[in-house]
Parts: sequence; structure tokens; C-alpha cells
Amino acid sequence: MVKITLTDGRVVMAEEGQSLFVALREAGIFVPTICGGKGFCGKCRVQILSPKNIEPTPEEIKHITPEDLEAGWHLACRVAVSADMLLSLPEELNGIYLCKGKVTGRELVSKDIMRVRMELDSPLKYLPGAFIMLDGPKMFGVSRAYSIATPQASENAIEINVRLVPGGK
Repeated sequence: MVKITLTDGRVVMAEEGQSLFVALREAGIFVPTICGGKGFCGKCRVQILSPKNIEPTPEEIKHITPEDLEAGWHLACRVAVSADMLLSLPEELNGIYLCKGKVTGRELVSKDIMRVRMELDSPLKYLPGAFIMLDGPKMFGVSRAYSIATPQASENAIEINVRLVPGGK
């Protein structure tokens, strides 16, 4: 096991070779991603203070300036945990948390768009334009980003619009 220490004092244990993004997520530390951790969006930036010898991936070179790479910034989804780490998370990640709920309604609104309504276990505060990462059942192994389609006054239920993609899950 590899020890990941955050500058705020939290400690996460991870399997060697595991993605830093997955290790943090499994520990309840949510780093934003629109692409589901595939390296396309560049949103899961974290600063690795130690070790310093992590080579940037091609995806990181696309999304992070040379100066920020030199300062230890990396995409959590592109870093494989291989040694104990000291990690700093951006301040804006403090408001990200896990919210559970269940699907309570579905409506086909066009030939390839379904509106899905979910009742939440706890209130969700959000601003217009907010998105959620929705994890499907473990058997599908799917995580997708969706924009919330309900007004922000709706705290205990949200709706998303899901597009059917040929061959998609």
C-alpha cells in the first residue's frame, strides 16, 4: 500500500499502480472531471508536492502549462500511484461531495433523449450550469457528467437529460 498525505492532514491509502483519481474518489475525496477520468477534459488538476520526479503524460502537456508542471501540477486521472505522496488540492474542491438518490421518473422527450428525475437523499445546493458526475451501477462501470436541468430552487430532486448514443451504455 502507498500512503497519500494531503496538506490538510488527511491520509489516503492506495494500491500501487492505482490511478490517483480513483484512490482519492474511493476515499471520499472528489476531484472534478467531465470526461470521467479519461484525461480529455483537464479538470482533475492536483499539485503533487512530493515526489518531484513524475513525468507528465501527453494529456497533461496539453492541459497544463510548463510552469505549472514544474510546480508539480498533474491530472489526477493520469498519475499512477507508485510511491508515498504529499498532495495539495485546490481550494475550490472543498465544496464537492457525494450525494445519493434514486431514479423516480423517466420520460422519453425525443427519439434519443430521455429526461430522468432523481430524488436525492439530502439537499443539493447548486448554481445554474452546474453538473454532476453520475455513477451507474457497479456492473456497468460507468461514470458520466450531466448538466442539471432543473431550477436551483429544487434541492431534493433533480432532472438530467440523457442522450442515447448508439453502442453506448
